[in-house]
Amino acid sequence: MVQPYPGHGPHESPEHTQDRCEMTGHTVSTCARLAAITAAIVLAPLVGQQARAQTCAAPLTASLGDTSITTTAGTTINLTGICDISAVGTDIIYNATWVRFVAPANGTYIARTCGSVTFDSKIAVFTDCSNLASVIACNDDTAGCTITTGQAWASKVSFPALAGTAYYIAIGGFGSTTAGVGSVNIASDGSTETGGSTCATALTAVSGLNAFNTVASTEDINLAGLCELGSAGDDIMHRVRWFSYLATSSGNLELSTCGLAPFDTRIAVFASCSTESVIACNDDSTGCETFTSKLQFAATAGTTYKIAVGGFDVTSAGAGQLQITPNAPPPPACGTSTNDCCIAAETPFCSDSACCSLVCNEDPYCCSSDGSWDATCAVRASLLCTSCGAGTCTLPSSNVTEAEPCGADLNGGCNSEGTPVQTIAVGARVSGTYWADGDTRDTDFYQFTVAAGSTITVELYSKGPGRVFLVDDACSPTVLASSNPDAASCPGTATACVAAGTYRLLVATTVFSGFPCGTGETNQYVLVLNASPCDATPPSNDECATAQVVPALGAALTFDTRLATNSPQPMDPLCDEGTGTGITRDVWYSWTPSAGVARITTCGTASFDTRLAAYDNCDGSTLACNDDYAGCDGFTSRIDILSDGQTSMRVRLGGYDSTGTGTVTFTVVPQPANDNCSGALTITNGSTEFNTDAATDSDPPLDPLCDEGFGLPFVKDIWYRYVATCNGQVVVSTCTSATYDTRLAAYTVCGGTLIACNDDSTGCSLLTSRMTMTVASGTAYLIRVGGHATGGTGTINISCGGSSGGTPNDTCATATVANTGANAFDNTLAVSNAPTAPSGACIGDGFFNDVWFVFTPAFNGAATFSTCAGATFDTRLELWTGCPESSGASVIACNDDSCGNLSAMTAILNCGGTYWVRIGSWGSAGFGSGTLSITEGLVPCISPCPADLNFDGVVGGSDLGIMLGNWGLSGIGDLDHNGIVGGSDLAILLGAWGNCTG
Repeated sequence: MVQPYPGHGPHESPEHTQDRCEMTGHTVSTCARLAAITAAIVLAPLVGQQARAQTCAAPLTASLGDTSITTTAGTTINLTGICDISAVGTDIIYNATWVRFVAPANGTYIARTCGSVTFDSKIAVFTDCSNLASVIACNDDTAGCTITTGQAWASKVSFPALAGTAYYIAIGGFGSTTAGVGSVNIASDGSTETGGSTCATALTAVSGLNAFNTVASTEDINLAGLCELGSAGDDIMHRVRWFSYLATSSGNLELSTCGLAPFDTRIAVFASCSTESVIACNDDSTGCETFTSKLQFAATAGTTYKIAVGGFDVTSAGAGQLQITPNAPPPPACGTSTNDCCIAAETPFCSDSACCSLVCNEDPYCCSSDGSWDATCAVRASLLCTSCGAGTCTLPSSNVTEAEPCGADLNGGCNSEGTPVQTIAVGARVSGTYWADGDTRDTDFYQFTVAAGSTITVELYSKGPGRVFLVDDACSPTVLASSNPDAASCPGTATACVAAGTYRLLVATTVFSGFPCGTGETNQYVLVLNASPCDATPPSNDECATAQVVPALGAALTFDTRLATNSPQPMDPLCDEGTGTGITRDVWYSWTPSAGVARITTCGTASFDTRLAAYDNCDGSTLACNDDYAGCDGFTSRIDILSDGQTSMRVRLGGYDSTGTGTVTFTVVPQPANDNCSGALTITNGSTEFNTDAATDSDPPLDPLCDEGFGLPFVKDIWYRYVATCNGQVVVSTCTSATYDTRLAAYTVCGGTLIACNDDSTGCSLLTSRMTMTVASGTAYLIRVGGHATGGTGTINISCGGSSGGTPNDTCATATVANTGANAFDNTLAVSNAPTAPSGACIGDGFFNDVWFVFTPAFNGAATFSTCAGATFDTRLELWTGCPESSGASVIACNDDSCGNLSAMTAILNCGGTYWVRIGSWGSAGFGSGTLSITEGLVPCISPCPADLNFDGVVGGSDLGIMLGNWGLSGIGDLDHNGIVGGSDLAILLGAWGNCTG
């Protein structure tokens, strides 16, 4: 009788209870891939890299992230009696190399070689590399910390650090002959003190984009009883980052992370740092990817507001952007929406203002920013609004009474212990009751039998929110027909032709709450069952032995599984995508496809939730299978199989839990030439379009070190052979240039050593990828492009040392000319190849993924360079007098965070001089795009025609008037620069009378 609410989405459909991202609300098991994304993890280059060895006197500068290293032969660090490094060997670090790290903030940091070195390592941290007694941490082997060949011989230490203080890290080998290459990774343990970690230290926000990163945040805000964040989960904001915003105008102010963060966000705005001062809050806004957020409130000019950005749960954190929009257009409202109140829609509100208000007073979800006018809202409208037929359903007379009073459990069928059902006969008119309360609904099962093929027609008359299903007599049942869930009607009707046998009718509410017993007439229904003869012969290809033959080149074939029977074998357990292995009411096809990639698909062409499987024969092994293919509407399916042009297969098409009609298409797609590593195509620097849709899966499996939290599948992959054109770093990227969730990997040779890999890179939309690897010029590498779950199209971009198709202004020598005003920039393919900036009060060490502009001012005086107009990552700025490698070049201005995580700097410039602007990121994972805005001083350059006081190219009467107007004063018209406008200046002007020639 009773069925608990199957998920924690606000209005989830009860007959399809498996977790799927398409469902409304947070379905954690499937959607964790989106909610857990925080930042990209790029495996450090391991083999064939141009690593560097350093000494104490000349250590390599390291920042947060990975720093390539190689051991330094002959350098030993003896810590015997000073620090106990090893339990199994000496306390000496052999062949050591040094790196210098300046802590960007107070806190605890971790230095490790886990998974990133080729040798048995040891590590130690010092405050002074010339004084071994200053050691503060050391380690030989850390449990679970492996080197690249799999042995647990890598090292990890944690150490406290003060902001701006330099620490020296020594990395070397276990024994005197131990040496190799790799990288050391330095990271915060999350305890570092950064701006915005509390309301008191809130970052200053501006109108437009404001970058944030909540990974290190620890504060939670409980808004229970103060502001309802949404209908899913609790009212707690987790791992909050704070902003302070001064409203520049009165009116509707919008705060949004909509599509601007790769994790499930929550936002709230306050009048002060007190949680009781909360003004508005939001969890998930309609139409926003990855459950991101948007809210609006009435702001007052000159008022400072506190803004909190956090996550749905403790796993929801990452980097993103907060968009602040003054004078935003108001959202839809009751009466202004175009939604029909009587029909389900994907957006909130409906067009009938009175009806909309009635429904939303009972169910605020229907009018909430993270809600929609879904089937539940439409049903409520049918009960409350005369425009949707409320009160107009007349119940017919009955001849059977339900043997269950409202609130009891006597005919709950598959949802109750013992599977109780009430038996009825064709012609029955059953008077019954149903209810829904406390996230549990009543389900009434009626069982009947027909002796021959019959068209079953069932009608449900009710003033309540009801629906009727015709199902078989199994648990879990196959749905053969049902009344329309998206529109209220009286009666609701379901009809289907069925073979002789026993069947059941399920009557249930379409809601799980808000409809208890005692609601009156709306709790009552009458169920009418009728039947008439029909031809219930199963389809001719109902069995594998009678499979329909498909032409070798394929065909588009219509199908109907409504009278099909169930074949006995389930799908292979390996095909289970999380919703079981059953295929209901299946039909069969026999196909010997031509050579190529054989594709079988119901993608978007079936009326029900399909499943596909292919076998080598009727009782044979599974070749391929699929339940729900990514991007296919209605939970439809697709499988691809590599065909040799001679081998036959049997294809099985059925449903997850239902039947229906549609078209199945068989096609042969040419196999990509570079589908396997042995056929890798040559690729060069720059952009290359690719298509993995017809690719198959190939070996090797990904190394476990590449798992960023979402497993190691690497599907539909293709291969490229790349010969490096530089010594140093190469960026390989599909970042925001592919239509699907990509993965990247690089190897030395086919079947060789993994060099680098990436799944999802920070700031890249659609879960696309960006991979960095260190290369040697002239050396060939194998690059593998694939997907997490499916294939697609895109462009792969390669930049070697910043040249040939990468970022054009990646180096100072290739700087782009900047002009006063807005200058767009993009560092997605940039490489950290410029020297680390000198330590200074403005930003200290650390400058990543930089791009360069060259600027010649047209005015003397103070000029401002700013990224505050918007950037998708945490920027840093520097202003140089020359390229860093040139003699005498120096930094004359710099800035890290001037406006949130964005930057602005000001310097006094000389007219006609040349200056170089460097834009980079705070951390090694900072990539994206933005705008560099330049404003100049007010004093123009000296004109070659100084007497042309109005700058019209002619010395004439207008200029004379200007001079006479300033006679006896200083400033304009003082052509001899003696501090006063007088006779000598007039003589100069008259001598220059006429057109300017200079």
